[in-house]
Amino acid sequence: MTYRTFTRLPAHLSPSRSCLQSTIRSITPETLERAHQMLTRSLLDTGITSLDKLRIDSTVVASNIAPPSDSQLLDDAVRVISWLLAKSKAETGLKIRFTDKRKAKSIKITGISHI
Repeated sequence: MTYRTFTRLPAHLSPSRSCLQSTIRSITPETLERAHQMLTRSLLDTGITSLDKLRIDSTVVASNIAPPSDSQLLDDAVRVISWLLAKSKAETGLKIRFTDKRKAKSIKITGISHI
């Protein structure tokens, strides 16, 4: 529908998927990059968007990623819980007591006083 509107085709005419795909394939990466730069510049210049907050979507590529170990998962969980407790304390003023049992000697992280 977008393609039909862009090309001003009548409502009863519609290109096939293979036609659309071959048309898209004929666009060079350089042309797409230039169109992207022009669109981005236009959006920034008109104030429609800013670079204060930006969300992008990217293509997944093959990469060598080591699987996480149990200790890494535990460290991440403790870090996130500690951060959430600190955030909760800042927002509510309540403290929760959280004991980090990863080490031989327990380190107590204070957060909220009642559970």
